[in-house]
Parts: sequence; structure tokens; C-alpha cells
Amino acid sequence: MKLKYTLAALAAAAALTVGAATPEVVDGLLVITLDAPRTSRIDLVGEIIPTGRTNMIYSEHNGRWEYIVRPGTTSPGLYTYSFDIDGRDSIDTSSTCILTTDQGETLNYAIVPGKGAEPLADNPAIPHGTVVSTTYHSPEWGDRPVMVYTPAGFDPADTSRRYPVLYLLHGRGGNQNSWLTQGRAARQLDYFIAGGQAVPMIVVMPDSNIPGHDKDGVFELDFPNLMAAIDTTYPTIQQPEGRAIAGLSMGGFHAMNISRYLPGTFDFVGLFSPTTVDTATDPTAEPYRDADAALRRQFEAGLQLYFVAMGQRDPLIEPLTEYLARMQASDLPTYYLTSPDGHTWHAWRSYLTEFLPLIFK
Repeated sequence: MKLKYTLAALAAAAALTVGAATPEVVDGLLVITLDAPRTSRIDLVGEIIPTGRTNMIYSEHNGRWEYIVRPGTTSPGLYTYSFDIDGRDSIDTSSTCILTTDQGETLNYAIVPGKGAEPLADNPAIPHGTVVSTTYHSPEWGDRPVMVYTPAGFDPADTSRRYPVLYLLHGRGGNQNSWLTQGRAARQLDYFIAGGQAVPMIVVMPDSNIPGHDKDGVFELDFPNLMAAIDTTYPTIQQPEGRAIAGLSMGGFHAMNISRYLPGTFDFVGLFSPTTVDTATDPTAEPYRDADAALRRQFEAGLQLYFVAMGQRDPLIEPLTEYLARMQASDLPTYYLTSPDGHTWHAWRSYLTEFLPLIFK
């Protein structure tokens, strides 16, 4: 894993940020503050700034550097950031709001309040589900890592109650942890289940990285082994109405092709900024053959929701638009959502927010 910050840099940042406050909301405004009294200049850097960088203001009142997210400058949601302290990249190591990206960068994050951001926040007032790290066995690839979310109140010994399952897939560069660390999937699930907007469900987040294989059909062909392991281990609903599959970018590619290759298996499909089948490294692989005909068979087998979402600034929007046009020409119904985003986690978190209340209903 590539780490942006060396141990020395982190130590320097810690020395500069002793006593720093985590991001906080004051009178409805997000305020980011930092203690660094012996510093001449601090820039806030990252996606939380519309321009990517801005200087922080030193407050004589409290002796801290601060930046206030003004209404209308940044839409509600979760954003990452770091600090440029006199020319050195740093993070606030005293903050509890730290995550590691798929690219191996360690960054701070903050949640800009407002409509749509509520599911992303930590909320101790609601019941929380449980996430476990485990493995499933693939006859060809051995023990494979997977994270599994079970909802609040889940009792593995109670087999009289069965749960629907969402298979949630990461993108390129990610792994089984990505939807939890960057996607805030567990927070979103807790929020929607507690509010009655989503049904209690099991969510399975596998690692789709198989060394030496990339969009060549291998992960798709192995997927039934994962499903069999989940159905054996957990009290699941083992019919199409109890199964959903979704993913972002490369994970959307996998969700598109797994659901098409296994018609009548998933009643709910979510494609978040997906790459299309023409990006397969081996288009002759079994899961990718006769894609349009297989898609029609998937719909004929029965499908309650085919959810597709894409940002207007996403570089993948042109091939996806062509894919949707072919679906429309074939009278295959889709639920299509657009946003002003690019190919970013800000978009994918919001797409999951839209998708979860629609499934298993």
C-alpha cells in the first residue's frame, strides 16, 4: 500500500496539531480548526474546497487557524482534506475523522451538513449493526476476504427469521473495506434501517481483486462460490426477491455482468458510474458473450429494479449513455439518476443513499 505520509511527516504534523479540534458544526456551519501557533501560513487542501486549496485564517480570539464552509459553496456530504503547513503536507492526527483512501492516502474528512448528509454522520442515538471480517472459500482461488454487515438485532442463532442480501462491490484500487471506510456504508445502513426507510438486510462486501486477473470473467465465474458461502453461513432469503447486487465503477461492471450472466438471481441491480462490457480485457469470456441478448434474458427472467447512476462530469458518461440508449431501444426499463459529480466517492455515497430505500420493497 502506498502511503502519502511518512512516519516523520506524521510526527511533525502531530507536533504542530497538539490540542487540535475535530471538525464541528457551529450554528449550522461546518468549522475546521487547527492549533498551530508557531506557523506563518496554513492552506486547507482537498475536495472540501471548490478550488482545491484555500488559506486558513488565524483567529486572535482563540489562537487557532480556521476555515468556515459557507452556505452554497460546498454541497452537503462527506469531503476529505489535508493541510499544507508552511509547505509541508500534514493531517490533523488528533482528529477522530481520518480515513485511508483506495490510493493509500491518509486524510482528514468532514461532513458538510444539509439534506442528504444525515445518513453519513455518526449517530449514537440509533441502533448499530455489526461488521465482521471473514473469508469464503473458492475452490480455485482459496480463502478470499470479505466484510459482512448484519443489522442491529441480528441473532445468528435465530434461523426462523431470514434476511435479504445486498452484494456491494468496490471499484478499481479498492478492496473489501472500501465501502465501509470511504462509502460509509454501515452508517448509511444503520440510518435507513433505524428510520424504517430500508428493510433490515445483510450486506456482503467482497474483495474482487484476484492476482493476475482483471475484468476477464474470473471474478464473475467465482461469484456463485461467495453466494453459496453466505447462504450456508447466514439465514438468507435464497430467492431473487431477497438478493440485490450493486457496485461502483469496476464494481458496477462486475454487478452488470454477474447479474446478466446469472439471470433470475437478483431482483435488484445497482450500477454506480459503471464501466461497460466493452472495457473487458477478454470480451470472449463466458460472462461477457452476447451481452445484449443476455441482458434481455435477464429482464425476461424477472427484475424489480435496474438502477443506473452517473455524474454529469464523469468521463465514463458517454459509453454509459450509449448503453442506456440500447436498453431504451429494446424497451428495457431503467431507473436512471444523474448528479453534477465526476467519478468520485462523493457521487457513489449519494447513489447508495438513493439505492438502499428502493430495494427489497
